Amino acid sequence: MNTSHSHTQPHASIESSETSQACPQSQSQSGQQMQTGPPRQREDDTDIQVWMIARRVCILVIVAVCVFAVGGVGFNGVGTASAASIDVSVNNNSGEVTITPSGFEINGTEPVSVTVAGQTVVNNKSTSFTENQPITFNVRDIGDARNLNLKSAEITLTVVNQNKTGSTNADLRYVEKGDDTPQITSDGIKLPSSTVIGVPETEVPIQISQNGLSQTIIGEYRSNERAIVISSEAFLDTGVALTSDVNIRVLPDGSTQQYTLTTEQNPRLEITGSKSAQQQSILHPLITPGKEYTLTVQTRNPDGVYTQTQEVTDTQPLTVPVQVRFANTLNVTIEQKHGSDRNIIYDRRGAPNDVINIQSQRQTVTWNTSTDQITADSGSVASGRATLWIAQNDSYTQYSVSDVSSGINASAYPVPENGSVLLVGSDGRIWNVNITSASNAEGASQTSGGQSPNDSSGGLTATILSGDSPLLLMMSGILGVAVLGGASVVRRTQSLPRATNVGVGMSAVVFVLLFSWWARNVGSLPLTVLTTLLVSVVVGAGWSRLRTTSIAKDDIGAAMLSIIGGCLVVLIISLAAILIGVGEIRNPLYGLVYGLITSSMVITYLAIETGVEPAEQMATPSYQTGTLRIQLRDATGTPIEREVDVTIEHQSSTASNSQSISVSGGSETLSMRQGRVQATAIINGQQKRVKTSVGSTESRLTLEFDGQQVAVKTIDQSSSQDPNPIAGVDITAEVIDDSQKQSYRGQTDQRGQWRQQVPLSASEIEITADHNRYEKTTRTIAIGNGRAQTTIQMRQLVGEIHATVTIGDESVSAVPIIAIREETGDKAVLDPDASGSAVFKNAPIGSYTVKPDLSAYDEAFTESKREIRVTDGDTERIELPISFDYRLPSGLSNRRRQLERRIDEIGSIERRDSAIPLYYASVLMEALRAVERLPSSGYQLLMAGGDVRPDAVAESLLDAIEMSADTVESVMTSKRNVDLFSACSNMAEVSITWRGSVDISRITSLAREDIGQQRSVVNEQIEEVDETVSSAVGEVAEVAPAREMVGSVTTMIRDQNTADQVESAAFVVVAEALLNAVGELFEHDPLRERMERTVY
Repeated sequence: MNTSHSHTQPHASIESSETSQACPQSQSQSGQQMQTGPPRQREDDTDIQVWMIARRVCILVIVAVCVFAVGGVGFNGVGTASAASIDVSVNNNSGEVTITPSGFEINGTEPVSVTVAGQTVVNNKSTSFTENQPITFNVRDIGDARNLNLKSAEITLTVVNQNKTGSTNADLRYVEKGDDTPQITSDGIKLPSSTVIGVPETEVPIQISQNGLSQTIIGEYRSNERAIVISSEAFLDTGVALTSDVNIRVLPDGSTQQYTLTTEQNPRLEITGSKSAQQQSILHPLITPGKEYTLTVQTRNPDGVYTQTQEVTDTQPLTVPVQVRFANTLNVTIEQKHGSDRNIIYDRRGAPNDVINIQSQRQTVTWNTSTDQITADSGSVASGRATLWIAQNDSYTQYSVSDVSSGINASAYPVPENGSVLLVGSDGRIWNVNITSASNAEGASQTSGGQSPNDSSGGLTATILSGDSPLLLMMSGILGVAVLGGASVVRRTQSLPRATNVGVGMSAVVFVLLFSWWARNVGSLPLTVLTTLLVSVVVGAGWSRLRTTSIAKDDIGAAMLSIIGGCLVVLIISLAAILIGVGEIRNPLYGLVYGLITSSMVITYLAIETGVEPAEQMATPSYQTGTLRIQLRDATGTPIEREVDVTIEHQSSTASNSQSISVSGGSETLSMRQGRVQATAIINGQQKRVKTSVGSTESRLTLEFDGQQVAVKTIDQSSSQDPNPIAGVDITAEVIDDSQKQSYRGQTDQRGQWRQQVPLSASEIEITADHNRYEKTTRTIAIGNGRAQTTIQMRQLVGEIHATVTIGDESVSAVPIIAIREETGDKAVLDPDASGSAVFKNAPIGSYTVKPDLSAYDEAFTESKREIRVTDGDTERIELPISFDYRLPSGLSNRRRQLERRIDEIGSIERRDSAIPLYYASVLMEALRAVERLPSSGYQLLMAGGDVRPDAVAESLLDAIEMSADTVESVMTSKRNVDLFSACSNMAEVSITWRGSVDISRITSLAREDIGQQRSVVNEQIEEVDETVSSAVGEVAEVAPAREMVGSVTTMIRDQNTADQVESAAFVVVAEALLNAVGELFEHDPLRERMERTVY
C-alpha cells in the first residue's frame, strides 16, 4: 500500500486564539479608567480603546493573509507530494529491503533519508529520481529490531532538500534458519535460528502441521542459544503424534521459514537407573512430572507385551522390565494423556539398543591431575569398594580403592599412559575416567577407558603374562593349593594312596614354573626369596604350635588360624613400611605375599593328610546342625498352599545323604546338618532347584514357580466367517481361590489378545471384557494344568440411520447418501430408494456426519449435512434438503433476449396475413419461457444425473430455438406460403397461440437416453403428423404451411450432428413442439379458414 502525507500550517489559528485571549484583559483595564476619570475623559478613553481594537483586528487580518500566502508558496512542494509513493519489497532469504520511489516529480539526484518505525536506517543517501533508483537496507540495520513488532512497520522516505515524503507499511519480520536440525530436549522443541527480527522474542508465531491439520502456537526466541524454543506442553497441546514427520513453520503469515521434525530426530529413551531388581527407570525429554503416560513394550523372541499407565512424579518415573534388554526386537510406544485424548510422544521399533539407550548406564568420574583428586561427575553415583586400572609400561596395573563415595586421593597413583584408565566397582559397575590436567584446565579433557582391562588382550592378559606383577605369584600359589587339595580329596574318597603324590608333583611343577617365570623379571630376587622363606617358616611354626593347644579344635582349625594370622602380619608389615616411608618395598612385599601362599599350601596339605579318616568320623559324628526354612511361592509372590514333595541333598557330603519332605501351606521348617544343600521340587511339570547354606542361624530357601498362564482373545461376533480381533478391550480378571480374591487389569493388543500370570492356587477366574463400542461381557473359566484360555465374542453396539434426500417438496432418489463416522473416518455410501430414503443398518454407535453426495453435480446445487449421534438399538431419522441456486449467465441471458426480439419479428409482415406465422412463433416463445424456468427446475435437473448441467441445458435449448427460428422463417417465406398469406391479407386479424408447453423434465428424461433412441421417438411423431397433413389435403385448398413445416423439421433433425445427449435432447423437444403445433394447426378454425382460401 502506497501512501503520502501532506502538511498543513496551523500557526495562524493559534495566533488568533492568543489575540482573542488578550482582548478581555485590555477591556478590563479600560473599564477601570472609565470609572475613575471625569466624564469627558471617559468618552475620550472609549474612543481610544475602540480605535486600538480596530487597529489590532486589521493587523491580525493582514498577518493572517501574509501567513497563508507565504505558507502556500513555502509548502507548495509538500502539497504536491500527495502523488508521491514508494514500493517496498523484502528478500525473505537475506533480510534485504528494497524501496523504489515514484511520483516525486524530481529530476536529477537528491539526498534522501529512510526511517522505519521512527528509526533512521538510511541517512542522506544520494538517489537518482530520473531513473527511479532503488534504495536498499537490511532489517538488521533497524536498532533494537528484535524487541519491535514489525508486522506492519511504517516506512517513510524523505527527500531532504525538498521536504517531500512518501510512506507505506510493510511486513519486515525476518527469521534466519540455523544450520542444525530441530531437537527434542527436556526444555522443549528447539528450532535452530541465527536471528529473529521484528518479532518480540517471547511472541514468535509458529504453525504446527501434521496429516493435513495445522494449529498456530507461540514460541520463544533465545538469542543465547540461537534457537526458537517451543514448550513441550504447547507442542503436545496441538495434538501431534510423533509417529510421522511434523512440519513447523515460523511466521506462517509472513516471511515463512519451514522446519521438519522427523521421527529419527526423536531421541532414544535413556535408562537412568534401577528402580528394583526387576525394573529399570527410563527417561525421555518429553516425559514431564505431573502428567499421566501409558507405556507399551512389545517384545519379539521371546514374545511378550508389557503395559504401564501411571502419573509420573519426581520419585515415580516410568519403568521397563530388565528382560527387555534380552529380546531380539522391541516396539516401544509412550502415550501422554491429554484430556480425553492421548498423544503419542514416542514410537520406535528395532533392536533394544536402537530403541532404548542401554549404554547410557555407564557413568563417569574425573581425574584432576592438578589437584590429584578423582571425583564423580554430576549425575554419576560412586560408592563402595572399587579397583583402579591404570595403563603403565604397555600393561595395566590395578590399585584397590576402599571407598569411592567421598572421592579418591590420586597422589600415590602414576599418571596413566595415553589417558587409559578405568574404575571398576565391586558390584561390576564401570565408570569412565576423564583426565583433566592444569594445561587444559579451561575445560579440555580426554576420556579414558577406551581400552578396558576386559576389552582386549592388551588389558588383563598382558598384565598377568608380563611377569612384573604380584598377580603371577598369587596365581602360582592358588593353582598349587587347588591341585594339591584336589589330589587329597581324591585320595580320601576314592582310596587311591598315590593320588596325593601325583598332586604334590603337579603342584610343585606349577609352583616352580610360575615362580621362575616371575623371578626372571625381578631385580631383587634374593631379597624376595629370603622374605618368602621367612614368612613360610613363621606361618608353619604357628600352625605346628596351634595344633597342640586347645585354641584350635583340630588340625584344620589350626591351619585356618595360622593362615589368618599370617595375613594380618603381612598386612601390618605392609602398612608400617608405607607409613615409615621405606624406599623400594615392592619386591619384599611380593615375598611376603608369596611366602604366605606357600606356607598356606603346605600346612593345608599337612592338615588334610594328618587328619582322622572318614570311617572314624562316621563312627563318632561331630557335625553341627542348623535350621532351614523352605518356602514355596509362585511368580506373583503368592504362597503355594497345596502339598508339594521337596527333595533336599547335602552338597558338602560325599555319602548319599538326601531326604524328601512334604511341604504344605507354602512353607516348612526343619533341622539339618550345617553346610551347602540343594532343594528340588516339581509342580505342573516345572522343576525348580535352589542351593543355599545352612548355618548356625535360621536359613531360608525359596523355590519360586511360574504362575498359571491365562490367555484371553476378544473377537467381533458379527464377523462369523473370519472373526476380527478387537484391540483395546479393557480386561478385568478376578482370581477366585480359597485364601483371597485378586484382580488383574489390562488391555488387548492389536491381535485382540491379553495374557496374565495368576497364582498357582487359583482354580477359577472371572473374566470381564469391556469396550465403549461393544457390549460388556463376563464369563468364568476353570484353570487346569497350569493354563487357561478363552475366546470372548463381543456384540458390537449398533444403531440405524434413516436419511431422506429432498429438494423443495420432492424426494430425490438419484443422489447417493454418505455417512462418515467421525471417530475413525470410515465412510459408507448408499443409493436411496424411490422415495429418496436410505437406511444405514448396523451402524456402530458414535458421532456421524450424514450428507448427500453432490460431487458429480453442478455447483448450483448445495448440500446440507447433519451431525448426529447413533445410540445402541435406536434409529436416527433425518432429512437432507438440497438447495438449487441458479441464474442464467449474462451471455446466455443476452442471447435469450435477442432470440425473443427475432421471434417477435416473424409475425411482422406487411401486406400479408400473419396469423399462421404468429402461431408458429408462439411455439418458439414457449421454448424461450422454458429457458426462463430453469432456475426453478432443480428437481428435474437433479433427477437427470450429474452429467446434465443447467448451463448446458440452457445453451442447448437456445441453440435448438435459434435453428428452429431459421426453420420457421424459411417455411413462412416460401413462395406457396407467401402467396397464401397475401391472398388472406384482407381477412380479419386474429392471434392464435400454441396451446402446448416445452418442459425441462422432457429434456432431462431424454438426455438419459442415447441419441438413437431420441431420434426414433421424433421420427415416429414425424410419420404421424405427416399422415395427419395428408388426410387434410382434400379438406383444405392449401396445406403448404403444414407440409413444408414437417419437411423442414425432418431436415433439421437429420442435419443435426452432435454427440452430446443434452444438446440432441433439446433439439428433439423443440422439434416435438413444432410437430405438435403442425398437428393442432387444423384444429383452429381461423387458421383453417386461411388454408381454405384459394390462391390464383
